[in-house]
Amino acid sequence: MNAQWQRKNLSPCPKLFDHYKTLGASGVISKDKHISEMGGNPISMDCVAYLRDYLRSTAIELNIKIHDVRFALLGVAGLHAILRGIRALIAGIRSSPDWLKFSLVLGGLFVLLHPGSRAKLNHALSNTLAFVGEATPHVVDFLASASMLAEKNRAEAQMHLANAMKELERQ
Repeated sequence: MNAQWQRKNLSPCPKLFDHYKTLGASGVISKDKHISEMGGNPISMDCVAYLRDYLRSTAIELNIKIHDVRFALLGVAGLHAILRGIRALIAGIRSSPDWLKFSLVLGGLFVLLHPGSRAKLNHALSNTLAFVGEATPHVVDFLASASMLAEKNRAEAQMHLANAMKELERQ
């Protein structure tokens, strides 16, 4: 009786809802109240909205994580470049003639012993360290707020996913 009613009244293709099961779909997005009578699992627009919100929250969280990884890789690449530069400098000094090594040592001693040179070196180092000291709290605040935003979006994403799964299981 039910199959005859489907063929006559609702479905132009009686096996239409067998296809979504073959594909492994959870249901059919529709407001039609007869979907379940035809053998289908109706999925409401609320479920679609939950899944949309889940994807949006997950995208924000993923974007923040990707930028955190890029930021970390940038720092590692910078340190690696500095170490390569120091190694190249040491290799260059090792392969240089002895008179050049002696001149470099004398120049370094002159800079350390001469008050004007020492003051300029001290000023340059203090400016560099002051810049790093001023920038560090801003970077730490930025990373903390990004981490909090990612955590908030993770919680929202889990809530939306749980709502969507409840909606799918209810069907």
